[in-house]
Amino acid sequence: MGVVDEIKEKLDIVEVIGEYVKLTKAGSNFRALCPFHKEKTPSFMVSPERQIWHCFGCNRGGDIFRFIMEYENVDFGEALRILAKKAGVELTKENPVLKNQIGKLYEIHEKAAEFFELQLENNAAVNLYLKNRGLNEETIKKWQIGFAPNQHDALLRFLINNGFKIEDILTSGLVIKSEQQPNSYFDRFRNRIIFPIFNHQDRIVAFTGRIFGEEKNEPKYLNSPENPIFSKGRILYGFSKTKKDIREADRVLLVEGQMDFLMGWQSGIKYIVATSGTALTEDQLRALGRITKNLIVGYDMDEAGRLAAERAIDLARSLDFHVSIISLLEGKDLADFALLHKDQVSQIIEKAEEAGEYYYRKARTQFDLNDINGKRKAIEFLLSKIAWIDNPIEKGEWLKRIAEDFQVREDFLEEDLEKIKKSLEEREIKETLEDNISTTTMFNSRKTRRELLSERALALALKMQVEKEQLAAITDFLAEEYRKLVRDGLLNEENKNARGLSDNVWGSIAYLKLLADYEFADGDINWDLEFRKITLELKKEFFRQTISEKTARLKEAEQKNDAEAIDQYLKELQNILKEIS
Repeated sequence: MGVVDEIKEKLDIVEVIGEYVKLTKAGSNFRALCPFHKEKTPSFMVSPERQIWHCFGCNRGGDIFRFIMEYENVDFGEALRILAKKAGVELTKENPVLKNQIGKLYEIHEKAAEFFELQLENNAAVNLYLKNRGLNEETIKKWQIGFAPNQHDALLRFLINNGFKIEDILTSGLVIKSEQQPNSYFDRFRNRIIFPIFNHQDRIVAFTGRIFGEEKNEPKYLNSPENPIFSKGRILYGFSKTKKDIREADRVLLVEGQMDFLMGWQSGIKYIVATSGTALTEDQLRALGRITKNLIVGYDMDEAGRLAAERAIDLARSLDFHVSIISLLEGKDLADFALLHKDQVSQIIEKAEEAGEYYYRKARTQFDLNDINGKRKAIEFLLSKIAWIDNPIEKGEWLKRIAEDFQVREDFLEEDLEKIKKSLEEREIKETLEDNISTTTMFNSRKTRRELLSERALALALKMQVEKEQLAAITDFLAEEYRKLVRDGLLNEENKNARGLSDNVWGSIAYLKLLADYEFADGDINWDLEFRKITLELKKEFFRQTISEKTARLKEAEQKNDAEAIDQYLKELQNILKEIS
């Protein structure tokens, strides 16, 4: 038995997930409010029988390892360590799981960081530049800042000399294969100041490189590509070392980029994190939200910075954060401000403006309130910013304030607010469903109406425990993947071990059982009638789709003047119509 199977055998998924979210019984399964997206009606289901979970709201799902990876924002290797500790399973150096590619990638990044640090020690010009930017030696050492020399393959040769294989180095993204010359490789980072990126467990998983000197058609900042141990949308720069300070302060300062972070940290602001090369994500906010719900946004004050700050504010407020924003002088970022006014950084933070007040001030200054159209836009802007406030008292206060200041009836504002909120919720659901893909292979794409009906019919069949004859009677009408599932699995479930059916088949069955408890939880429903309704709709959709396909083929045959094919498709259409009647 492998270590993964041993951990799964010793741990119960209900107990593991129950440590993170409050689960309640739902038939043979359990349900909860999803920890991965905001919802008011529980759509997160856990199956103790199959040891899987699935959210029917955001479409995420998997086993206990996937849950820990999603919830803790960690890769598989870290999830393995967390669950091994819970299960009391010892992970030794001889364990094959720890000898795989994941372990190699960690080793490569650690060794690369050593190389970059050594190069910085021997480069007086770069050290002088960092000193002039305000960084002291303690900060440079603490955050393992380094330098990539302006050489074709210096890092590659260093790593190979330290025993690493070229295929593992390529996977890390630290070197790139040449498209011009076969079997030729070059370093990704050259002539750049290097900032290691630590995951939330304080292990180096990537790097950011800032060009040294003139850019010469090169990007100012260059980031490692995503790899098996690095997902840029999950990691916040500095979080692994500052989360204790964030917890103690019960607030976090969010900045943009490594230099803003380092200068803020060096100025005494230890409760700080940074996004780097990407917009703030839900995953990053959820990691912060487990420690504090008080967010201070300290992005640059140029136009791009303001837009990024407002996106961060809106996303954070939708996840129940209390958000404020600091305002620096035009064109200044936190690094520039801290360099000139180190002693005033904490004062600026204490003067941070509450996000609602920031938006209110913006609405009154950005729009022409003497013009009816400008006034309407200002009101719509403000309503869109308070749409996510759940607290009725806070929401009521804002509506009252807007009504008084803009001389609009409060009930009109409430109607507009509901319309705006509905529109925002629909857009959020659409984006969530597009962005998140289920880990169950059978259900990993947008479903057609026939697929949805097939899914509901089978879920209800499982809940009702219908006879095999009833199941067989609807099989031909199901979408293709579901027909296969019935023939390979549902009609042969008791023969699982004997037939050695694939994990995908049984994972799909588990998914349907979860769906059954989610969709058909009401005990007062007439199940027989509901099953007949669904199967009738399924048959209608089958015939509609079949007629559409045959008609299209008939048209193609007519265009080709293929008399034999025309006769065949006409007969097939007549037979279908007879069957319908």
